[in-house]
Parts: sequence; C-alpha cells; structure tokens
Amino acid sequence: HRTCFLDVVSINQADEHQMEEGIYSIGGFLAVSSELQILWDRPYFGRLWCVFELAAFRTCNPRGKISLTPLFLEAGLALGLAMIYLHTTLNWTLRKMGWPLELSMLLRLCALHPFFHYCRRMLHEKRQMICDLRHFQFAQVECGSDFDRDFIHAGIRAWYGSSEAFTSYVRGPLAEELAEPFSRFRVPRAYWAVLAAPLASWELCWVFAITQSGAPIPAVLWVFRRRVAILSLDLIAIKLMVVVCDYFAQPSRLNCVKTSCIWAGLALFL
Repeated sequence: HRTCFLDVVSINQADEHQMEEGIYSIGGFLAVSSELQILWDRPYFGRLWCVFELAAFRTCNPRGKISLTPLFLEAGLALGLAMIYLHTTLNWTLRKMGWPLELSMLLRLCALHPFFHYCRRMLHEKRQMICDLRHFQFAQVECGSDFDRDFIHAGIRAWYGSSEAFTSYVRGPLAEELAEPFSRFRVPRAYWAVLAAPLASWELCWVFAITQSGAPIPAVLWVFRRRVAILSLDLIAIKLMVVVCDYFAQPSRLNCVKTSCIWAGLALFL
C-alpha cells in the first residue's frame, strides 16, 4: 500500500489558516517521501514555489528519487497516433480509389508535415526545460502570495544562507541532476508499443486476408515476412524522424520553412 501526498489536494486551499499550517508542514512531508514525482510543463520552473519544493526535497531527502515526467511526451504520443491512423486511413482509401502509388505516397507524406513541426517544438521544449534551470533568476520567478514568498525566503535563508546560494544550487547541482535523464531523448518502450499497434494491425490484415483466400503456406509466409519488414521500416522511419527533429529542434526566424526542409529531406530519403 502506497500513500501519495499531492500538495494542491492535501493542503487546504480554501481555509487560509489550514493552508498556512499545511505549508509549514511541507518539509516533514518531503523528508519522509521516497519519491517526488513532477508533471512538468514549460511554466513549471518559472514558479518560485515549484523550484523551492524541488530543491527542498533534495536538501532534506538526499537519497529520495526525483521523477520528472514531461507532459509534452503524452501529447506527442497522442498526435503521433492520430497521424498514424490518418496515414493508414489515407493509404486504404486511396488504394480503393485507384490512385497511383506515387501520388498516394506524396499525399500521405504531406499529411505528416504538421507532426514534424510539433515534434520539433516538443523537443525544443525539452531543451528549454534544462536551460530554464541553468539560467534560473531568483528575482524573476513568480509567487502566488506574499505569505508563500515570505515562507520560501525564510526556508532559503535557513537551508542555503542566501538567495544567491540558492540560485547557484538550482543552476548547478540540481540542474545537472535533472538534465542527466534528458541528455538524450528516449521514448519509453511502452510508448513505442502503442505507436506500433495500429501499424502492426494494418500489416496483419494483409496476412489474414491472404490466409483466408486459401493461398498456399509458402505464399502466406512470404507475405508475412514482407509485412514484418514493412512494419520494421515504418518504426525505423519514425525513430529517424524523432532523431532528426531533435537535432534540428532549435527554432529559427523561418521556422515553418525549416520544418518543410526537414520534412522534404526525410521524404526524399525514405
């Protein structure tokens, strides 16, 4: 049985007195927690309370685990699935309409262009996350109330001595610890399985169709090997797209043109 302390729920947000008592007790919660899980989005490190809570956990719980989960990853997975289903639906529809293979392929590649652009933006946000920590400015972060700011300032003086020392800690050891898992972008295996599922289903349809037609076993095995090869190439193409988008994630003045160049280069390669 595991217990979760979710600060926005566990601390009374309606009663000011109880909220202050909860805030004063937060150091105790952090000290006995085995893991701090963060659902990260871009504004997270721009809020003083969030940065302080993260640094406080590491200070009072040196062996505790910090799990940083960027929300853009799930959004990217959802968009990736949408693009795969769109690509597969277009493939089937254009085949039924009798379109030439080359024209069908061009139209399906055009449908993938928005995903390229979002993928670049998503991977740029990943880099900005670490950049925000390494360039942390204590005076520029937001705080919800004067009480929170006074409480945090008192905690910083007690644990770090000064706001300058706290800033150095956030920019240095804390940023390095959080940056390490994101030094190279990795999509979890479970997410790859989710992305592969609709592609595998499409390829298996061909195998089942030829099996139901009564084709001889050698023909069925030939189709099976061919569809497995196509599925493998599709997954390699997705992986290559993610790697290239990560390499060219930095936005430019003509950002859409840059995305189009990346898309065109991969389209010609594939």
